[in-house]
Amino acid sequence: MQDKRCKYKIRECKDFYLFIKHKQSHIYYARFPEYNRIVSTGQTNIKQAYQEAYRIYGSLGIATTPFHELLLNTYKDSFFKTYNMAKKLSVFLSDIKTIEQVTLPRLVKLQEQLAATGITGKSINNYMSLLRKLWKNKEYNPFQNLSPMEHTKTIRQCFSVESFKGYGNYIFQHKYLLLPYIAITTGMRASEFKIAEYKNNGFVKASWKESVYMSGALVGYDKEYIDQHNIVFQSFRKMYKTILESNNINNLWIEYYMGHSILQSTDVNKLYFNPLSADDSLIYEQVIKAFEFLS
Repeated sequence: MQDKRCKYKIRECKDFYLFIKHKQSHIYYARFPEYNRIVSTGQTNIKQAYQEAYRIYGSLGIATTPFHELLLNTYKDSFFKTYNMAKKLSVFLSDIKTIEQVTLPRLVKLQEQLAATGITGKSINNYMSLLRKLWKNKEYNPFQNLSPMEHTKTIRQCFSVESFKGYGNYIFQHKYLLLPYIAITTGMRASEFKIAEYKNNGFVKASWKESVYMSGALVGYDKEYIDQHNIVFQSFRKMYKTILESNNINNLWIEYYMGHSILQSTDVNKLYFNPLSADDSLIYEQVIKAFEFLS
C-alpha cells in the first residue's frame, strides 16, 4: 500500500499506519485515521517507531485528568499488553479525575463493567491487580475489602512424553517446531516468549496454537484430538515438569527451575531451601540427561 505523499511503502498496523515522510531523515510518522492525525514518532527504527506510535495511540481520545495521567504514565514503558490494559481501564474510569475518587463501590462497578465485556473472572482480577499498584505507597487503599471475581481454573492436558522421542531431530525444519522444543526443555511460558520478542528485535514471532498443531502432527496427534483434550502451548511447560518428575528430580528444584515462588510457604522444607546458595551441579547433570531422549 502506498501513501500519496511519498513513494515508500507504509506499514499498516491495527489502529494506525507508519510511513517515512522525508527520504533524507528516514524518520517514521504515524497516521491515525480514527482521529485524523499525523504525528512524528522521532524514530528511524521500525520497531521503536511502532512502540512509540502505539503509546501515542494509547493516549488519544482519553481524558487527560490527573488520574489518567498517573495510570498511563505508570505503565507507559511496560509490555504492550500491559499498557493496553491500562488504556482500557482509563476508558472504563473516564469519570474519575483524581485517585481519591476511586472508592470501593466504584471498583465493584468496574468489575461489573469488565464482566459485561465477556472476559473471564481471571482476566478481571488481572485488571484489578494492575490498578491496585497505584495505591502501593498510600495509606488509604479501596482494594482492602474488594472481593476477587470467581473463576474456574482450566485443566490443561499435555502430549504423551514418550511420543516426543527424537523430536529434537526436526526442530530446525520450521520455527513452530523450535518453540515447543524450547518450552519442553526449559519450562518457558508463552508470555516469556512474548517478552523476549518485545525486548529483542528480530526474535521469532509465534502463533502458539499453530506450534501445538504442528508439533502434534509430527508425533501423531491431529487437531481434533488436540482441541478435545485442551492441549495448548502451556502444555509444553507441563511436559517439562512431568519429565523432571519422572527422572526423580527433587520437587523443590523443579519449582525453582519453573520460576515458582518457594519462599512464601508454610512448608518447612521450602523455608529452609535456598537454591541460590546450594550446589546444583549434580542436579543440572540430571536435568540434561532427562531430556536426552528428545534427540
